[in-house]
Amino acid sequence: DDDSTYLGTHPLTQNIQLMSPETITHDASKSTTSQQLRIVSLLPSITEILCKLGLSSNIVGITHECDYPTELTSSGRARVVTTSDINPRTMTQSEIHEAVCGSLTNGQSLYGINKGVLQDVKPDIIFTQSLCDVCAVSYPVVLSTCAKLLGGPKANVEESDEKGAVEKGSSSCHLSLKDTTTGLDPKVISMEPENLKDTLDTFHVAAKAIGSPEVIKRANEVTSSIESGLNIIRQAVKGCKKPRVAFIEWHDPIFCGGHWIVDMLDIARGDYVMPVEYGGRSIAMSNEDFIKLDPDVILIGPCGFDLARTVKDTIEIFGTKDWWLNLRAVKEGRVFAADANSYYARPGPRLLQGTGIMAAAMHGDNIMDSLDEDLVPASGYCQITPDLYARSNSIEYVTHALSAEPAIPLCTLQPHPKCCLFVAWNGVIVLVYKGFPRSLMLAKERLCTLLPGLKDENFGSKWPKTTLAAVKDGTPDLTMTQFERLRDICGEYSSKIANCNILINVERLSIVEYERRGLEKLAVRKDILLHKNRQLDLNSSVSSNERKVVDNVVKEWSNLDTYLPKVNAPGSRISSYREASGRGSTCVAFLDPLPNE
Repeated sequence: DDDSTYLGTHPLTQNIQLMSPETITHDASKSTTSQQLRIVSLLPSITEILCKLGLSSNIVGITHECDYPTELTSSGRARVVTTSDINPRTMTQSEIHEAVCGSLTNGQSLYGINKGVLQDVKPDIIFTQSLCDVCAVSYPVVLSTCAKLLGGPKANVEESDEKGAVEKGSSSCHLSLKDTTTGLDPKVISMEPENLKDTLDTFHVAAKAIGSPEVIKRANEVTSSIESGLNIIRQAVKGCKKPRVAFIEWHDPIFCGGHWIVDMLDIARGDYVMPVEYGGRSIAMSNEDFIKLDPDVILIGPCGFDLARTVKDTIEIFGTKDWWLNLRAVKEGRVFAADANSYYARPGPRLLQGTGIMAAAMHGDNIMDSLDEDLVPASGYCQITPDLYARSNSIEYVTHALSAEPAIPLCTLQPHPKCCLFVAWNGVIVLVYKGFPRSLMLAKERLCTLLPGLKDENFGSKWPKTTLAAVKDGTPDLTMTQFERLRDICGEYSSKIANCNILINVERLSIVEYERRGLEKLAVRKDILLHKNRQLDLNSSVSSNERKVVDNVVKEWSNLDTYLPKVNAPGSRISSYREASGRGSTCVAFLDPLPNE
């Protein structure tokens, strides 16, 4: 009873009468308004749904897996109330599978609830799920923990006067727990979507539980928008030939994608060949049975894994399954790794984008051209061609990586409107551009995903810029007078450039092997043409912290006393750019020809 985390079951959860979604009502007699409601979400998809309904400020508790939207998860407003002994980031798929099977065989939950945190946040409503014990805290554990922790020995479970059995496919069930000593009376609502329609219903279930007319209206607007997006995708692929497609939710061992995956593939116009019934659970199948399917397209989205992890595991498949490279889809490069954590594993709003990704992967970049980034996020999937199975840092490998689908779109650079010319640290004069163009960020993400051992970029390196000049070797440190003059010159010409409204099109990226850092002498250059039929926004989803760091660099100009030592710091002198430095490789955009202005 003194443990801080509960993993088991409790007698109070036995023989409980549950309510169907139709019987969930808002108790108008309670004084708590929708603005004051304190919500705990025990599933990442529910967290996303609640935020879509405009309830992010009401969320006081989340799971350790909740990572979206970042505005909520990075704010610190919501405390983490769950725990887990499984760390998927350090375990192989086989190890995770064995740990999951072991826990479930022994009747244990994979996750626990932190007693102290749950008591501290004092929830009015707890949203959970009973669909899958692998995805989140099991429903019995939630009920027993609430009964034991919030109510203690005096807790009693209230049955509704309205009887309603929970049938297969129901989106929700409801339980009320009342603590007679503290007055806590949280509602526990379990979401149980089994297909795409059920998923949309959960928005309305959540809104009805809140009871606010504004939230109910918002749920109607959100689901209508999602349905509209699905119809756009449906129309875009109308008339396309249906490829025979497999969706692998886990590959060691192989599991078929189930539940809403079947609906999504149907909308994206795919002929799903894996043995899953409509709305059915994901099931395991043998290697031999999968080989017999020999699908036209293979989509891989391991439950809970982001794109980088999915790409890594997909490329490693050929090392553990010697038959993999003999599959027709693998030979023809029709294998696609996807960000399942964002677009497939969570029955929430981003299943819309997951459906768009399926359509683009199955039917090609032409379909992606007819849709937009809101429906087909280019960073959500990556084609795995046969050339990518032998991971390396060679120029040829990098070229293949950047040439894979989805094609990287054309990029437009605009000089920074406030200060495009300035002296950076180490005395380097640079021309900097506005924002973080999504196209260039996509290229960087692709390289980080596919190249082994590539270090993370710092914020300054992510910021697109052109190096123009460097201090000569042996030059004395700049004096304050010299630096002030340099700043005035940069300011004068920054204003002139800003008035010209210059836009610079980046039509190709180049993978180069250089002998000098200034790229004045190249040993190898391979160009990748960018996709001209599609262009992404100037700004990407770079975090607010990254933007803040860049903004602070520009602001440092105002304090010359603290900035001058950074300019005079040793490092990037002209010789480091122009003298032979041994061969190195990089990805650059050569801005030629430049605008006449």
